[in-house]
Amino acid sequence: MQFLTQSSTYFTTLPVIVDHKRKFEADENLTEGPEIKKICLSDQTNIEPGDDSNDEFREIVEQTHWITLEKFDELLMSQIVQTKKFGDRIKLVKNFFSRKGEQFELWIEVDAEKGQIVKLIFSETKFKSTALHRKKFLESKLNPDQKHFYMEVYEATETVALKPILEVYASKLGNYGELTSIKKGTRFTGSEVYSIYQRIETIFNTKRTFLYDDALLGIESPKLKVEVGSYPLRMFDALASLDDEGKSWYERKGFLPIACRNFPMLDEKPWNGGTITQKNAKAYRLAISTVRKTKLKDLLRLLEEFPESVESVKHLMAKYQKDGESTIHQLAWSIGEDCRIPDQAYRCMRDFELFHAMAIHNFEPPEGELSKADKSFFNALTILNEYCLFQKKAS
Repeated sequence: MQFLTQSSTYFTTLPVIVDHKRKFEADENLTEGPEIKKICLSDQTNIEPGDDSNDEFREIVEQTHWITLEKFDELLMSQIVQTKKFGDRIKLVKNFFSRKGEQFELWIEVDAEKGQIVKLIFSETKFKSTALHRKKFLESKLNPDQKHFYMEVYEATETVALKPILEVYASKLGNYGELTSIKKGTRFTGSEVYSIYQRIETIFNTKRTFLYDDALLGIESPKLKVEVGSYPLRMFDALASLDDEGKSWYERKGFLPIACRNFPMLDEKPWNGGTITQKNAKAYRLAISTVRKTKLKDLLRLLEEFPESVESVKHLMAKYQKDGESTIHQLAWSIGEDCRIPDQAYRCMRDFELFHAMAIHNFEPPEGELSKADKSFFNALTILNEYCLFQKKAS
């Protein structure tokens, strides 16, 4: 799954102010049933005739309806929350969106002052998860060739859907779903994208929604403007957060660790052999706590067979003024605090990348007999590194 990138996690995205003020009105000719109305762009716009780009825009407006977020909530979401059956909610979406070939589309003006526009595309398609195997999403009562419902959200301008910021799946009868991808946009912060996801979550309301987290937080060089490194965002949350449980953002939103044995995965994930086996949530929380509380002097001792790792950890300890009695969490938290300062973020993110690569990512236990505490540490480290599957149950 893809997640929020660097700037959305640590900084507030500065809004780009553009003149997107438009007048919207209900078109009575587009009424679908007694209470559902499609909203289209009014003829009273500031588009001038004779411009090729305007002609393109008019063509799109004729085919696809626009709506403000306020009207979207008022006219569609108010009906969705009162509709219990999954199939009936899907019908509401199809009736409300504009049909374009085999898919249904809707453009939403989220915030005119910020120039925030999204394009929603709803379709029935083959399952295209980046990690999970489709057989886990098959409804047992239906044909094996069944398709799945798929909602894509693109950040957009007046005429063009620029880039995907959200992808969500639901099985044919609504028993299973997946939050496949969520990431910030150019004008949308991560929190604002999640707010859009909450509406889709309400529409689908699948009994079990899965989230597979193999996301890396990209580090962009401020000078080169290219990505020069990365580390698992989940690992940063686990080790550096003030939250004693080290919960990720999605755990705080209700996605919980899932205990499973031989959960089917795509064969393209070679490190798990096509399946995942995970311990329960209690074991995951204990693993995070064990690693966080490990003292740096014990970490250095366990790294003795890796001189480069020892030197890297000592360098970071000196830089962030930590001694051997300090814990892994205390060092990670100090790095994380500086990561939230804009003019220090790049350097500190590279420091956390170094710490993760040299001291947290899987490394072999030293030879010889291990104490009970050392065994617990390595067991916890294994769980922490390999845990990646979470789920949220319908309310």
